[in-house]
This record gives sequence, structure tokens and C-alpha cells, in this order.
Amino acid sequence: VNLAIGAKVYSESDASSTANDPHANLDLFVSVLERIRRDYVDGGELTYED
Repeated sequence: VNLAIGAKVYSESDASSTANDPHANLDLFVSVLERIRRDYVDGGELTYED
């Protein structure tokens, strides 16, 4: 019984660790920022140069 419970806890913690991967979250954040800049920012009103 303890082995089954331990395996379940381990598999759930392993699944949650991939959801909290900082690299994947950072990639998602960067892609969202790029999409916002590309689709929703009016280039004529920017105050800086690329």
C-alpha cells in the first residue's frame, strides 16, 4: 500500500515540476510579449527606435 501511495505522490510531483519549468514559462512569456508588440502596439506612437 505504501509503495502505491509513494508512486502516486512521485508521479504527481514529477508532473507538476514540468509545469513549473522556468525555461518553458519564460519562453511562453517572451512569445506573448512578441505577439503583443507585433499585433497590438501601434508603431507610429513608439518613442524609441529599434
